Amino acid sequence: MTIIGCKKNSNAPKKPLKRYWMKRKAPMKRSKQPLASRSASPGSNEAAEAKEAFAALYRGLPCAVCGRKKWGKIPTVGHHILKAEIFPQFRLEPKNMIPLCAEHHTPFAHDHAGTFEKNEPGTFLHWLHDNEPVQWAWAKKNNHHR
Repeated sequence: MTIIGCKKNSNAPKKPLKRYWMKRKAPMKRSKQPLASRSASPGSNEAAEAKEAFAALYRGLPCAVCGRKKWGKIPTVGHHILKAEIFPQFRLEPKNMIPLCAEHHTPFAHDHAGTFEKNEPGTFLHWLHDNEPVQWAWAKKNNHHR
């Protein structure tokens, strides 16, 4: 019986710690290429440049909600109405983007998580429905492509 707060029997045989499920026989080879170029697949630099150029089109535009071009020192950014991670085919679609300042981008626009189930008053989708009906209709129509 073990009493809480007491040391274990030091005469008991010790089991070696099992740290890895796979043992290496030789050390890993280190690549001399920079990390960014190792992880990038062929042609991904062009894709990243296209995404950055598309995002730059929305940087500094007036916020669709309040009309500000900056919130403090942070310029407005383009917000994907249908999340780019869920709907990659609409990542570069202009109807899927709306310029928002930092005040409205994270707390206001990211509450819907790319779905149309949370369309109650006070949410981004409710605002989009009332203020940008063309973009709302496009997003609702294309929301099923999962």
